Amino acid sequence: MKTPLIIHLLCVSMLFITAQSINAQKDVKFVASFPSQPHDVRTFTVIDTAKYLISYSVKVIINPVKYPTDTLDEILALQIGNRISRSFNQTTFDADSILFYNYIAKGKEGPYRTKALVPVDVYKNFPQGTTTVEFRLTKYNYRYKESYPIDFNWQLCNEHKNILSYNCQKATCTFRGRNYTAWFTSEIPIQNGPYKFGGLPGLILQISDDKNHYVFDCIGIQKPKYIVPIKLFKWTYSDMTRDKLNKSLIKVYNNQAQFMVSSGRRSFVKGEDGKFTDVTAKLPNICSYNPIELE
Repeated sequence: MKTPLIIHLLCVSMLFITAQSINAQKDVKFVASFPSQPHDVRTFTVIDTAKYLISYSVKVIINPVKYPTDTLDEILALQIGNRISRSFNQTTFDADSILFYNYIAKGKEGPYRTKALVPVDVYKNFPQGTTTVEFRLTKYNYRYKESYPIDFNWQLCNEHKNILSYNCQKATCTFRGRNYTAWFTSEIPIQNGPYKFGGLPGLILQISDDKNHYVFDCIGIQKPKYIVPIKLFKWTYSDMTRDKLNKSLIKVYNNQAQFMVSSGRRSFVKGEDGKFTDVTAKLPNICSYNPIELE
């Protein structure tokens, strides 16, 4: 089923604001990306079983021009199986579970999660020889495929340091507009890492770009003592290319008021006479856009 790329910037039908607040919006630190509606986590297909559970702290500078020191922090999970791995936003998944059962399953309109940082699931080697990427925007889901493994053209360096008691080696690469430094450990000889990253002779425990806009730090490594399925959720997706999705996102973020109007959302300002005026079309872009892939 194909879904039009229409973004709901707000999760309420009407937003009433005062004249003072509409003027103040220009200086508010809008670091969150588009809100995400909770998804049903009950229906899925098991595609592998995790033999490693890796957790990463993720820090992202959403608006490096205006707020270069403000970060949005979340947790990313990496499940590594025998054939397939899944990298996903643990914070968003937890919100799915809580919000869905508390609201959606009861027939109510639940609150959207407003800090949906990197709302991406990355399935490596699924299907075989393919990287499947699932991207969430509000209640819509988009999917594209790339070859697996991705060639990062890593350059190994003769520098070492300890991370979580593991001896790690430094490596560098340039990937889609950003220069990265990674630290991997051959003590866990798995060519994997957070997001799409991998291809080194060991697990990536730390990786960041040279501007520190995206920083991934491993905070936990487990070998599960029980069966942990790697799940492919049965959500409805619109399939497209990575290039088409990225171009659509740029258009949306540059014209947020226009998409707010097209989605049926409205903002009103209350005048001194007590009457409300529709100011939706005049709203500034309130969501910053600093994607991990710049090209």
